[in-house]
Amino acid sequence: MPKLRQVLEHELAGLAPVGSLPEHQLESDVLEVLLATGSPCDSHGGAFAPWPGAEQDVTRWFRLASGSAAGIRSRDGAPYDVALWEQAAHE
Repeated sequence: MPKLRQVLEHELAGLAPVGSLPEHQLESDVLEVLLATGSPCDSHGGAFAPWPGAEQDVTRWFRLASGSAAGIRSRDGAPYDVALWEQAAHE
C-alpha cells in the first residue's frame, strides 16, 4: 500500500507543503481514495463519501490505516492545501 507522503507528493506536485503534516501520518498507509464532491453514478457510487472533517472545501480524501483521514482542499483556484482529520480527536 502506498504511504500518505507518496500519494500527496503525486497529487499535489509541490503545490502544498506536505512536510507540514505530522510524520506519523505521512508514514501511514492509504487504504482508500474517496471523492467528497460531484455526483455519484450507479457504477461508481462507492467512490464517494462525505469528508469527516469540518472543512467544506475538501474535494477528495484518503482513508488512512491510522484511523485518520487526509483531504485535498481547493479554494477558489488557489493552490491545494491538505486537511487532516484525526479519529482520536473526535471520539
